[in-house]
Amino acid sequence: MGFAIAAVILVLVALAMLSFPWWRPDRQRMTPTLSGEDLAAELGEDVATGMLAEEDLEPASRDLEATADAGDGGRERRGMRRRWSWALLALLLVPAAAAVLYWHFGSWRIAFEGEQAATLHHAQSMLAELRTHQRRHPDDLQGWVNLGQGAEALGRYTLAAKAFGKAVALKPQPDAGLLGQWGEAQLLADPRAPTSQERRIFHRVLKLDPDNPRGLWYGGLLALNAGHRQEAVQDWQRLLRQKGVPSQVADLVRRHLTMLGASATAAQPAAASTAGQLAVTVKIAPTLAGHVNSGETLYVFVRSVSGGPPLAVRRLNASQFPVRVTLSDADAMMQGRNLSSASGPLVVVARVAQSGDAAPHPGDLVGRRRIQSVDGHGVSVTISRRVGGDSP
Repeated sequence: MGFAIAAVILVLVALAMLSFPWWRPDRQRMTPTLSGEDLAAELGEDVATGMLAEEDLEPASRDLEATADAGDGGRERRGMRRRWSWALLALLLVPAAAAVLYWHFGSWRIAFEGEQAATLHHAQSMLAELRTHQRRHPDDLQGWVNLGQGAEALGRYTLAAKAFGKAVALKPQPDAGLLGQWGEAQLLADPRAPTSQERRIFHRVLKLDPDNPRGLWYGGLLALNAGHRQEAVQDWQRLLRQKGVPSQVADLVRRHLTMLGASATAAQPAAASTAGQLAVTVKIAPTLAGHVNSGETLYVFVRSVSGGPPLAVRRLNASQFPVRVTLSDADAMMQGRNLSSASGPLVVVARVAQSGDAAPHPGDLVGRRRIQSVDGHGVSVTISRRVGGDSP
């Protein structure tokens, strides 16, 4: 809009300059001149009064006529020169001013390279400005976030990961969204070789926000890459329960779940009936209470004493104890193998996973309780020891 207004004003100015020599009054025409008869009468008076000799009359008449003609011609030539000067000035000013305005308001790259190339060049210029700004202001947290988002939009994931990492380091309190952006950029920088750092990042994301969509998606991918199939299934089924998940993302998650042989529908909360349900209260021994960090992962599951995969499992935040959770058939790992179909003695296990992995590791805190069957009543489990070399 600014360029169009300036262009219109420039055209009007140019037209005014070009037309000025023709519409302005001609001073030459306004200046009174003497006719030939007036000149002859005037010279005759000079001869009568003795101011001019009679023999000089004819030469004087020729001189006056020549002078008048020369004056008229000079004025006319000067007027023409002024007209051409104005026209030449307008011809030079119009393209010069247009070039300056286009440089500031337009984009010559669109004409020569196309809109996409011009937009890319503009984005790259802005990214360079952001990098320069951050070199001068390394403590600008929002500046690092902007740099990370700009770099990621241009596919420069290594730069984006470094920028988000700087922002995470400057953030006073952990932020699940910012951590997720950092982890995503880390993975996209080299998707063929995920590292333990990305796994730790997304464990932190889900500890801070168990329903974080980015954390659930990448958490599932990383769990599957590490061989933890059920953890991936749980993350993706939980992702399907989130509101506002784009249809393309939901379709992709369902395809992954189908490939894993798992239910491609969102896991639903426990039914109102108590059949196939077990209410579990998890406590912790006083001697171990100080060894649980806020936000660590708590796994609560039920399995047969004879072994095999859990009949039901839940992943929670190990926050303030006691923790109460109700396990049901909706928490089953495999279709047809759930609490309702359980028979024989069972064991209820509660484990604080300091690494966040579903598999037990030395140093994890664990407690278990043996029960005969699932009858809808509750059971209490106390975490009372550390995991050694053997699984609980």
